[in-house]
Amino acid sequence: MKSKKSLVVLILLISLTGTAQNRKKDVVDYFLLLPEEALNWSVDSRKTALNRKPAAEGQCGFVDIDRANGYLYFKCPGLSGGSALEIALWTEPGKPDIIGVNSMTCGQGSCYMDHIRFFEFRNNAFTDVTKSVFPGISPSDFQGPDAVIRGMIFCNLPKVGMNIICRNDKNSEVQYVWDKGRFHK
Repeated sequence: MKSKKSLVVLILLISLTGTAQNRKKDVVDYFLLLPEEALNWSVDSRKTALNRKPAAEGQCGFVDIDRANGYLYFKCPGLSGGSALEIALWTEPGKPDIIGVNSMTCGQGSCYMDHIRFFEFRNNAFTDVTKSVFPGISPSDFQGPDAVIRGMIFCNLPKVGMNIICRNDKNSEVQYVWDKGRFHK
């Protein structure tokens, strides 16, 4: 009788361990797995940040962690405005996940984009796929003469939906639409 119970417990443990290893990764998993050069942030610092309470006004920390929608937002105010980081997931059945990383510099009440990069996660490794999935952002994408003052493009990765919206300092807007595994203007 004792050996039957032990066998049942052993089988249960093996099945649970296999399930945990095979479960689908979420935005927090990718945040911890992304290479240091993708975020300019050590894994230990990321783990520490995740264990903090949500950010209070004027403090560094996560403003939003939404595992269900594949989105997280971290902001760190500073003397010259600070910085922010957004990560969002694009998932499609049967295809590797695409992880978007938006690094921003903040000042005067808003954050503007430093750069957006995209990574594919396949076979437990990341590949930078930015050039193959994102057309890039150009001042000529925006309407009107002098549509963009140098560096003043504000982009947000989607918390809900798949499209990226970018605005210039004059609120002219460009939408980058996700279709068939890449963004289109």
